[in-house]
Amino acid sequence: MRTLYCGWDGGGTRTTVLLTDRNGKALGQAQFGPLNLNGNSKATVSGTVRDAVSFMLEHGRVTALVIGMAGISNRAAVDFITHAVRAAGYGGPLRIVGDQEIALEGALEGPGAVLISGTGSVCCGRNEAGEFFRSGGYGWIIDDLGSGYAIGHDILTAAVRDEDGRGGPTCLKQMALEAVGAKDIPGLITWLYGPSGSKKEIAALATLLRPALAQSDAAALRIAEKASADLADMVTALWHRAGLTKGELVFSGSIPEHYPEIAEGVTERLRQTLPELRVTEPHGTAAQGAARLAVAAVSPEEAVCVNALPGFTMRAMREKDLPAVRSLLKRTYDMGDVPWSPITEDWLRRAALAPDRVSLVTEQQNGTLAGFALCATEPARQTAYLSMLAVAMPVRRRGVGAMMLRAIRELA
Repeated sequence: MRTLYCGWDGGGTRTTVLLTDRNGKALGQAQFGPLNLNGNSKATVSGTVRDAVSFMLEHGRVTALVIGMAGISNRAAVDFITHAVRAAGYGGPLRIVGDQEIALEGALEGPGAVLISGTGSVCCGRNEAGEFFRSGGYGWIIDDLGSGYAIGHDILTAAVRDEDGRGGPTCLKQMALEAVGAKDIPGLITWLYGPSGSKKEIAALATLLRPALAQSDAAALRIAEKASADLADMVTALWHRAGLTKGELVFSGSIPEHYPEIAEGVTERLRQTLPELRVTEPHGTAAQGAARLAVAAVSPEEAVCVNALPGFTMRAMREKDLPAVRSLLKRTYDMGDVPWSPITEDWLRRAALAPDRVSLVTEQQNGTLAGFALCATEPARQTAYLSMLAVAMPVRRRGVGAMMLRAIRELA
């Protein structure tokens, strides 16, 4: 059976879904709608999830899925996506991380940073010790400087300042009016504070900057310069906090892609303040980074287990699982007429505090505990790993345990 891993790069306007094998070879890719609940309805995001899961499962059984998206600090958003993925039919190992984490994983192979500027903005990086750092990315209400939203906001500001004389004349005023279908500034304000003036719609106005820059519009030039300065500040702050003495910087997102003036402005500022920094092209995409994290999330042994058990999945053991695992293990001890000892109880408690050592096998449909496995990675322990899992299966799962035993022996 082919082992598939999947990574999603979920954005405010589109979501890239990538399927790979364990070595990172691409086996399928597609794009779907937005995944960010900030600026999109739940119905829209749910539709994106259904389409993405459908595409993913058409290719076969997926061993692990990692979704990178903005706004994961909002627990409700993470719970919503998790529920939507499960409802769409995927019950395997799932991890949801920040979009900056998958961008960093995909773009760099060593120390450095990724500067992301699309609808929002954030800078993330890692130092020589592999420690993760972040600067910015706190949302459009208080942050997201140098982003598409910030540029759209500044364009609207330039338009109203042209109207009342606080700023000089700018072609951005007429462009903004035409873009939102308004005849005058009062009409623009009505649009802005009405249902249509969403974060996404304001960010879309950033496209007006290109024709305005072509006309050397003074307000447009100031907006581009401000975006460059704000983005450079994010990189500088992260570089110093991470203690980086060398490394690469990679640009990501629609703003540096479509506005070379802004990217060049950032580069020029950093050349003066951080001469050890090198601006380079990314080694891979954010979706590739997500798929790479999906591979790392599941050991080769667990991958075989997941693929050998249709209808089941594996997840790390948590402390709250202790009573259910104790009950299951006691039943297996009783079947073998093995006495329960304080040593076993002590091992079980320590295992619950070391989730990298124990995985639980649960039914995909309802999450019912079906068995557990020691997480052994050394080849010499693979047979023991498998035997423990087979024995730990309740009587009604003996056939499943035997099937897994045959499957994992292939690893030995």
